[in-house]
Amino acid sequence: QTCALPIYIWDRKLTDQNTLVIYFGRPKDILAYFLSDGPTILKSSFSCVLVEIVSLVLAGVVSVILLVLGLSSDGRLSAIERSVAVLQTVPVLVIVTLSLLAEAQLLAMLDARMSAGWYCLIPVTIALMFPPLANGAAAIRRTPIQLKAMFRLWGAPSFWRISRVYLPMAIPDILTGVRASATWAV
Repeated sequence: QTCALPIYIWDRKLTDQNTLVIYFGRPKDILAYFLSDGPTILKSSFSCVLVEIVSLVLAGVVSVILLVLGLSSDGRLSAIERSVAVLQTVPVLVIVTLSLLAEAQLLAMLDARMSAGWYCLIPVTIALMFPPLANGAAAIRRTPIQLKAMFRLWGAPSFWRISRVYLPMAIPDILTGVRASATWAV
């Protein structure tokens, strides 16, 4: 009953000069719009959800690739972690906007055109990859020092250490970051 009261006020009591009514019309107008153009709205919604899912998957994959690159050399992982920590403080909308502007300039120089979904894929992926990357780097940093020393003593190859120990330890934290990014994907 309490949910119906605001809709009743919006529909019956607000004047035509009210900001809500000016921008959105009346509730019956919104329903009429959805009923008149339902297939287009569903198609656009499906396309948006598809871009979100693909961006989340790509954010996780790019995070794993960057972590592997960071682990392949001394000092790279800490540099990646520091830069991600700084970039994570930048609002998502700023990152997406700057990425879209850069992508628009690149496409203009190449005289290329993309659909809206493809156009949004790269900026959204960039914006979503910071939490998985930061969480994965933190998980790798928490590796016990005794384990790292044992790998050095045994002379374990770096690819073996990365693929058998570091990444399996980091995957749960990377997936936690992907889950956190999912809230921003929408």
